[in-house]
Amino acid sequence: MAPDPTTQAPPIDTQDTMVRLEEFAQISLYRTNAFQILQLPVWSSAREINKRQQMAEIASRTGAPLSHGPGCYVALRNTVETSEIGKIVRDIQDPLTRLFHEFFWIWVNSTDSPPKNLSGLAGLTRQIEYWKLKEESDETGYAIHNLAVLTHAAALELEQYMIANGSKPELAVQAKEFWAATYTYWHNVQENDKFWDLVIARIREIDDPQLTTGSARRLCAALPGFLLCLHARLFIQLIEQNRENDAWRHINLIEASNITLKSVENTIGRLLGPIRDRVKSFCEASRSQFETDGIHANKTTELLIAQCSPQLKIIDALLPQDSMVRNVAYEEFVDACIDGILAYYRKTDDYQSALSLLAQIKIHGIAQKDMDRINDIINRVTEEANNGNYWHTTGYFSLSERILTLLETAYDHCQQGRLEKAQQILLQLLEQEYPSGGTAAQCISTALSFCMNLLGLQHLDAGYQLAQRERTSVINIRNRARNPSTGFNITANAIITNTVDYWGRRWMIECMACGRTISGGYYIIQVSNTKAIICSECQKIDQNERERRRSEIKEKLVAAQNHFYTSGQLNQSNKIAKSNLATVLNILRDMEFDIPRSRMV
Repeated sequence: MAPDPTTQAPPIDTQDTMVRLEEFAQISLYRTNAFQILQLPVWSSAREINKRQQMAEIASRTGAPLSHGPGCYVALRNTVETSEIGKIVRDIQDPLTRLFHEFFWIWVNSTDSPPKNLSGLAGLTRQIEYWKLKEESDETGYAIHNLAVLTHAAALELEQYMIANGSKPELAVQAKEFWAATYTYWHNVQENDKFWDLVIARIREIDDPQLTTGSARRLCAALPGFLLCLHARLFIQLIEQNRENDAWRHINLIEASNITLKSVENTIGRLLGPIRDRVKSFCEASRSQFETDGIHANKTTELLIAQCSPQLKIIDALLPQDSMVRNVAYEEFVDACIDGILAYYRKTDDYQSALSLLAQIKIHGIAQKDMDRINDIINRVTEEANNGNYWHTTGYFSLSERILTLLETAYDHCQQGRLEKAQQILLQLLEQEYPSGGTAAQCISTALSFCMNLLGLQHLDAGYQLAQRERTSVINIRNRARNPSTGFNITANAIITNTVDYWGRRWMIECMACGRTISGGYYIIQVSNTKAIICSECQKIDQNERERRRSEIKEKLVAAQNHFYTSGQLNQSNKIAKSNLATVLNILRDMEFDIPRSRMV
């Protein structure tokens, strides 16, 4: 009975078998097959193998030709080095490796008499013709298995020829026919009970504790992944050779095979390990450059896109959309690109290049969440660009070394919050360069506009903080409320019950700020959402504090007004500065201040 591919084998043994079979799935697997090279039947004994090796060594030493072996059904190579034969003999001493070499070559029983001493693709074709004649009468499964091996070998021979010599339409058509036959025959092998009984019998005959009948079951289950591994290797090799049309032919062949990529996702994922590592390495190297050279991070990002695009194309073609391996690789790529684009944009304010790079990474097959993130950044950069509030402008990095150094020093001061130092440098520079006009004056004016807007915001925030600061009377009331006296509680309750006059006539009302007993007039002030009573002395102090603070707030707001005005005059495109100026003027009106005329700082 054929092994059931869905049956679960012991995890360690299964993993080892699968991984080793994936390693065995090389494009040259039939050219390097031990029994094809040794020209021996697949069930030759160790003694027969050693004898053949000795004959090869003697022929090599004497220069005499090596006679054909008893299993020379078709030779796929003209010459084989003696050292390679020695390695092959050592390799097949491992029982699992030997099973692979046996399984992927021609099986012949005593009643068969296939042609011998053939070579190359023509020899494979003649062998296919012979075994097709045996197919209908075959009761052992040998013929179906051999046709799977031979059509597979023929397909790979054509693929290797096209890799070396270039693809031609007629060769691609011929290869497609062999591949179609290959998938049909290997599927029939999977379903053939009698053949798998032979494989199990052969495993018992080898009689090695490392091989079990479960090895046959796992080999059967792994066949689809094995076949797709070969297409994946060919696809990768052709993509890396920039032969994209030839490469995509293998994706079409995979689709025609009716084997879904999802079903062999783990196998393909392991095969793509080096590709994933390459993407990760490119991203890590780029991030190091972003940190040290933000000015040229755009070029580094362009290089990263060029490096990763072929790798991601491979991953995208060979893994399903919901593959974790695929999505992790794309996410790492997108994260690194965004880091580079933002590093460049923050350093240069070159929004056009930033938007162009963001558009480039959108064209890749990225996840929706990454696409949304990119779109958010595009919207933000576009908005900032339209606002006109930026430090760098066209020609900035082409300025003389002296001016550029001073501008970058001022920019660093701005980034660190040392706005007055930045302003001082920029004003001195502008005084020197403004008379001559040109690019330098424009760049300095733009940078100074950015700095002035920040100074305006600083003054506006200082005014806001003053307005929010609690007055002394309120602070005193809050402090006394934490440990209230009897009079404080009576006064608070009297406010709530509207009995202040009643308790006042009994000399029980006290100033909630200072604690004095109130014998005459009193004042009610608001403390958050409640009311409080203070005496006339505290009210005078409170009123003076209000007036002094109002004057200080106006001073800060007027300073902000003038800085925003100056910013807008220095850079007429700075919409942020103009919007901020309108905001501060509205605040001045709302607070009923006399609004002075805006002036340059």
